[in-house]
Amino acid sequence: MYFYASCFPRRFFMVILVLLEQMQWRAGLLAVLLWTLLSTKSCQSYCTQYGELTPLDPYLTENSNYTLNCTLDQTVIDGIRYNSSQLHLHSFVPGLNPLPQHTREEPDERTVLFHIEAVPNKGRNYENQYYCYAGDNGFLRGKCIGATILHVGPKPQPPTSVSCIVYAQRSMTCSYEIPQQEDAVTLLWNRGQVTTPFYCTNFTKTSCTWSGHGRDSFHANTVYWIALYTNNSFGHAFAEGDPDIPGTYFKVNASLIVKPDPIELRKISSGKRNLTLEWQESSDGQRRNQMAYNYTVHYNCTTPWGGEEVLKREVHKLTKVKLENLWPDIEYRVGVTAIPVIGGYDSDMKNTLTVRTLPDAPASPPINRPELFYRDESCGLNCQNIKLFWQPVLPMDRNGEITHYLVTPNGTSNSMYVDNRAYTYTVEKILSPKEKHTMQLQAITKGGSSPIAYYYIPSVSEDPPMVKQLAVTKVDNNTKVLMTWRVPDDFTVTLFWCKSTAEICNESPSWQTISGKNSSFQVPFNGTEAFEEFQYAAAVTVNGISGGLTWSQCLYQEGAVPARGPVLKSTSLQPHNQVTVEWAQMSCEETGSAQVVAYVVEYAYVTEELNCSNIKSSVWERVSLDDPETFIWSMEDLEAGKTMCVRVAAKSIVGLGPFSIPKMVRISGLLKGEIAGITIGVVVCTVLIILGIILCFKSGRNCYKYMFKKIEINIPESLEEYTVNYHGASNGGFVSVSRE
Repeated sequence: MYFYASCFPRRFFMVILVLLEQMQWRAGLLAVLLWTLLSTKSCQSYCTQYGELTPLDPYLTENSNYTLNCTLDQTVIDGIRYNSSQLHLHSFVPGLNPLPQHTREEPDERTVLFHIEAVPNKGRNYENQYYCYAGDNGFLRGKCIGATILHVGPKPQPPTSVSCIVYAQRSMTCSYEIPQQEDAVTLLWNRGQVTTPFYCTNFTKTSCTWSGHGRDSFHANTVYWIALYTNNSFGHAFAEGDPDIPGTYFKVNASLIVKPDPIELRKISSGKRNLTLEWQESSDGQRRNQMAYNYTVHYNCTTPWGGEEVLKREVHKLTKVKLENLWPDIEYRVGVTAIPVIGGYDSDMKNTLTVRTLPDAPASPPINRPELFYRDESCGLNCQNIKLFWQPVLPMDRNGEITHYLVTPNGTSNSMYVDNRAYTYTVEKILSPKEKHTMQLQAITKGGSSPIAYYYIPSVSEDPPMVKQLAVTKVDNNTKVLMTWRVPDDFTVTLFWCKSTAEICNESPSWQTISGKNSSFQVPFNGTEAFEEFQYAAAVTVNGISGGLTWSQCLYQEGAVPARGPVLKSTSLQPHNQVTVEWAQMSCEETGSAQVVAYVVEYAYVTEELNCSNIKSSVWERVSLDDPETFIWSMEDLEAGKTMCVRVAAKSIVGLGPFSIPKMVRISGLLKGEIAGITIGVVVCTVLIILGIILCFKSGRNCYKYMFKKIEINIPESLEEYTVNYHGASNGGFVSVSRE
C-alpha cells in the first residue's frame, strides 16, 4: 500500500481526511492532512503512468450510464508485453465500493472501453474512485495505467471575490462569495508558507475571522498565506490564488489592509462660510502596533438651488481642521474617517454631526429691470401709485433666508418693509407725477443687506414711451401663447408675465427683453400652465426712459370673430351739419376673445317713417377705421333736415363681428336757401346802419342820442322776400324786417 500511496497521495489523503472528519479527530491533525492535500498533485503527476483512464474526474448524474476509456501508451512495460486483454478496472476501496455492473469492449490491442451501467451515488468521493491496471496477478502487482473519480452530483464552485481586512490591528476577516449556497467553505491560514497551517473556525456563510491569543491568534504586521476551497458531497473546488505564487495560495500583508476604529467628532463650531472640527485620534487595540493615520473629513449639504453637494478634505496626521468656502446659512452633515498612512481601508464614521453655517448678506440684489413698474394715476389730481415688480435674489447668492425687502424712494429716508414672499409692492400717493423718481430695492437677511436694485420713474411731462396695441393670443390649438405689439421705432421691448390676480403677482414673475424690431414673442411655457391664470404686460425703453408696463386686458383666441358689436355711447351734432359718433372700448367678453384690429362704421339716410332696423344692406355706406384704439368718428357737410342711422362693428383678422344697435340722428341745421336769405339780410342791415351813421353826423343834431342805441333785428326762421324798416324818434328808434 505504501508504494501506491506514493503514486496517488492526493486520493489517499482524501480518504484519510474523510475518515478523520467522521471520527471528529482534533482539528490540528485535520489541518495537517488538509495542508498536505493542498500541497500535492493528482496521481498522474507523481506515479509512473503507462497510459490513461479517461475522462478524468467527470461529474455525472445519478444512475447514468458511462464509459471509461483505458489506453496503454506502450505494449511493453519493464520487458513484459501487455495487450488490451490484460487491462482491468479496480475499485480503490473494494470493501466499501465494489465494482458496479459493467461490460468491456476491446476496440484494439491497447484499449479497453468499460461500459458502466447505472453509476451509483455513494455520497462520498472516495467511494467512486476507480483505477485501471495492467497484469493478470491482481491490482497490487499490476502496472498503474490511470485513475479517475466519478463524481455523482453537482460540481462545486470555488469561492470568488476573496478579500481580507484587518480591523484596528485586533483581528482579520476574510470575506468571499459562494456561487452555490449549498457548498461549504474551508479556509486555512499560516504566518509563512512552510510552517503548519491553522484551520479558521470562526465562520459565517460568507466570511471567516480569527483573533484572540495564542499560536493560532491574529498577529498584526504579519504576512499571511491563505487558501480557500469549497466542498460538498461530490468534490472540492479551490479558489484561484495569486498568479505569481505556485499553488492556490493568497499572500496577504496584514499591515497593508488595516481598517482603523471609527472616529468620533468631539467639537464643531461654525462661521458664515467655514466650519472648525476637532476629533479624537484613532487608536489600535495593541499599542505596540500603533500606526500613523491620515484623516478624511466628509461633508455634504443640499445646495441653495436644491442640488446635493458631497465634498471631502484630506488631513495628514492632524486631528483639527477648518473647512473654508462653504455656503452661508446651509446645513452640513459632517463625519471623519481614518486610514493608515501606509495604506489600507477607511474607517467607519462613529458619528455624523449636523451643523448650520451662519447667514451672510446677499451677494446680489433682487432681480429686476428699471422699466418693470406700473404707473396708476387713478388716485386723483397730482397723485400716482407706482407698483414695482421683481424676482427674488438668485438662490446661490442669497446667503441665508430673505427676511424682508426694503423699498426706498429717492430723496426720502422712509424705507418700506415688504414681506419676503412678495414679488411686487405699490408705493401709494407719495410720489408726484410731475417729478421723476428713482426707487431703490434691497433684500435683507439676518446677515445684512443686499446690493441695491434701481427703478427709474420719469415724470409725465417727459411723455415717456409706452407700448401700443399689446395683444396676447392663444395659438396652435391653444398650445402656445403669442404676444404682439407696436412700437414707434427700433426700441428695446420687455415682455412680462406672471401668475397673478388683479395685477398682483402670486408667484415670481418672468420677463424677456428683445429688440423692438421684432413685433411678436412666444411665451416660453412648458405646456402644463393654465394660460388664463397669467397676466401679461410689456414695456418699451428709449434712451433709458420708459413709461412702465402696459397690461393686456384680454387673452385672445386665434381665429375668433368678435362676438358682439360695440356699445354706442353718444351721437352728437356739431356746427356745419357735422355728426360725431363715439363708442366704448370693448371688453374681452364682448369680443369673444377675438383681437380687434379695426372698426367699421356704417351710416344710411332714411325717411322719418322708417326706422333703422328696416334698412336694406345695400343702402348702408361704409367707412373703415384701421386704428383699433380709435373709438370716435365724425362726418361733416351733411344735408340738413335729413335723418341718418349709424352703427359700428368690430373687426378681427378673421372677419367682421356683429354691428351695434343702430342709432337714429336727425340733422336739424338750416337749408341752403335759408342760409342764403339770412346772409343777404345781414348785408343789407349792415349797409343801412352805416348810411344812418353818416347822415347822423351830417345833421349834427341829436346824433349822439342814436349812436349807441340798441338795434334789435328779429329774423323769422323762413325768409322769402324781406323789407328793412327804420323807426326813428327823438328818444331812440329801431330797425325791423318785414315780409312783403
